[in-house]
Amino acid sequence: MIINFFLDNRVGGPHNYSKQINKYSIRKFINVTSGVSKLNSKSITNLRKYSKYFFFIEIIINFFEILFFFHKKKYKYFYIFSILNFAPIIVGIFLRKKMKWFIVEEPNFYTKFFFKILNFVGNFEIIVIANFIGKNLSIKNFAVVKPQIDTDFWKKKTFHSKKVRTLKITCIGNINKIKNHLNLIKFLKEINFDFELNIIGEVLSTQKNYFEKIKHFQNEINKKKFKRINIIGRQNKYKIRSILNKTDIYMLPSLTEGLSISLMEAMSMGCICLISKNSNKSNIIKNGKNGFTFNLSKNSFKNSIVKIFNLKNKDKKLIHKLARETILKQNLINKKFND
Repeated sequence: MIINFFLDNRVGGPHNYSKQINKYSIRKFINVTSGVSKLNSKSITNLRKYSKYFFFIEIIINFFEILFFFHKKKYKYFYIFSILNFAPIIVGIFLRKKMKWFIVEEPNFYTKFFFKILNFVGNFEIIVIANFIGKNLSIKNFAVVKPQIDTDFWKKKTFHSKKVRTLKITCIGNINKIKNHLNLIKFLKEINFDFELNIIGEVLSTQKNYFEKIKHFQNEINKKKFKRINIIGRQNKYKIRSILNKTDIYMLPSLTEGLSISLMEAMSMGCICLISKNSNKSNIIKNGKNGFTFNLSKNSFKNSIVKIFNLKNKDKKLIHKLARETILKQNLINKKFND
């Protein structure tokens, strides 16, 4: 038996990684999530939805809940997703069980500090989604598992060959400060050509003030002719594919990012991707070849988007081709690892 632990009850990146791993497993698995989720078999207490300051109290409560649920169960592994998911790690150390800790986000100063303490006393294997995360954590032995993208599904039906007047731009990610939507909108406000930006993602209850700032700029921009921002919330994969099929530029302006599944899906669709250098620490985008990167500054963003706007058709087609080939190649590497 394998027991998967998720910190976030919303279905997202970690759940997709879990499905990828469980696909090749011959053992039964149980999903355990902080808070109720569509994909979990069991749920444990989530106090962070009330306040982030309850996080350490939540860890203590989760420790006893997990201990109660699983101290007598026969299982092979704890699979723990997210570096902040400390409670199952502590239980695993206490019970002296085998653990695989899957780290899907870039560590910061505080998470690195707690990781080093737990790594000193624990017995677990580390899996990361990109080499830079393992190096950042200063560990010698770690496995790298990147997302497996369904390239048959994420495939563009049409490519626009004519020069477009209005840029169709798509940004995918739950609306929070780390995803940096507000700065993206401020940057777009300064460009001279027409655009329509679709933001796909959930408005988080913990980010209401941030969302209000975004709404302010959205209302201001939407008063202008030929410039529009649409916030369309969480969408299913069919709707997202439909939007990406009409997208001229996929944007990822994050302040920090491990390796975005949405970015890889957009690349599989052959979209031209413009992402912040902070979103490209995995080096999946080779600037000017299979996509573009920019510094988190107004001038860098403006120069990059103008360059994309002025691309010749043959250059666009080459970027479409190389973006998709990047994902196809990565899928082959993943298959060898899974085998």
